[in-house]
Amino acid sequence: MKKLLVIEDRDNHWDDAKNFFSQPLPIEFEMLHATTLETALELLPKADWVMSDIFFPTKTGNAEKTNCKQVVVECLKSGKPIVLITSTHHHGTKTEPVNKWARKLHVEIFDKESLLPGSRDLENEAEHKPWKDAFVGLMYLVTGLKLGLIEVHSHGYEAEGGQLSFLGSDIWRYFDSKARRDIIDDPEGYHEKNKKAQKMIFTELDKNGFG
Repeated sequence: MKKLLVIEDRDNHWDDAKNFFSQPLPIEFEMLHATTLETALELLPKADWVMSDIFFPTKTGNAEKTNCKQVVVECLKSGKPIVLITSTHHHGTKTEPVNKWARKLHVEIFDKESLLPGSRDLENEAEHKPWKDAFVGLMYLVTGLKLGLIEVHSHGYEAEGGQLSFLGSDIWRYFDSKARRDIIDDPEGYHEKNKKAQKMIFTELDKNGFG
């Protein structure tokens, strides 16, 4: 059975995560949980997929840091799919630096905007995290890798043969029935190759019960 490592140090967010993952999901897997970088690096070799907080302590009792960076680097080196999840906004003062870094690697951040689209409040944290969007985003990445439409390298994720423009924007298209139907019905035209890839991944996700 596949193993999903969730890195989350705050009890309220971990409770939300457990509530989300306790519901019936289209795929079976075992959950691993880490609250510190130290524990995450110990569990990482056992994990197949990773969902990581951005800010969490190195060891128990330490202050939160952007320890997600070391986890991302390790995942890319070993070819593991990873997405980042946060209650902050990616353009907020706290998160913008790591957002710029993650974008260069095409590592997706699922943030406050996923819960509150169009929010102009960049600095205050949301009460919850977008666990559903982040999980489907992870499965999108897993599916793209399995189909050979996404490649993973030490320098980040890439679309097969070129620039990656998957994930974040694709997840809202996947949940928006009209946007999804436009892609599936007409995978030609603008970003033709990307739309064809989207259609293949959407179809696979639907087949596996994520729709």
